[in-house]
Amino acid sequence: MSFLAVLLSASAGVGVGYAAHRLAPPFPPLPGEVPAAAASESAAPSASAPASAEAPPTASEAAAPAPPPVKPAVCMKQLFAEGTFADEPPLDFVCEEANPMKGAARVKEAVVNAGAGRTSAGMKEWAVLGFYELAAYSVLRGRCCPAEPTIDVPASPDKCEPMADGLVKLAKAAKPGVSDDDAKTATKSYADAVKCVVRNKSTKSFGGHPSPSGGEGTIFQKTLDRARGVAPKE
Repeated sequence: MSFLAVLLSASAGVGVGYAAHRLAPPFPPLPGEVPAAAASESAAPSASAPASAEAPPTASEAAAPAPPPVKPAVCMKQLFAEGTFADEPPLDFVCEEANPMKGAARVKEAVVNAGAGRTSAGMKEWAVLGFYELAAYSVLRGRCCPAEPTIDVPASPDKCEPMADGLVKLAKAAKPGVSDDDAKTATKSYADAVKCVVRNKSTKSFGGHPSPSGGEGTIFQKTLDRARGVAPKE
């Protein structure tokens, strides 16, 4: 199925109302990650036993190696709709490519190729993101790449807040435990930057996407919620 056909099919669903936001237990921690609650519990001393009663670590415990770091591609797989990738996705380039226009195009290609002729839920989401492709790509970098997120985009019109600032805010908000309010603030910053670019007819510099109709941001929110460990709205 051509990507254009997927775009037309998925676009028909854009703008449909979604149910109220529901929080769910965070996704299982990735290998090498320790949930904040577990970390605080293990760090707090037991109220029922004095500190002196705690046994020192055994030699084998002290010598236990640290868990291996999570591979970026393994981390990114969890940020797509279930079933988008059957195996580890070929997305290691995301941590090297700081230009979200170039990077998002390659992500969409990987999503389509992973479908192997079928229309996956991931294809439907990425087919209708429009300007929010840049936001979703920044979330992938911010959540799964080891380095501080950087974004390489052209300068915004003088009257606009820099598009790069909004994208960096989203990358930093793509972490487990980030509050709903902080995530909304970062999303609004990017949305305002996009609206200003559209008003000033500078869209070609940022991929030439049409003016967002509202559904694009709703679809993008699913990627951001997965990165934060929150159940996406259905």
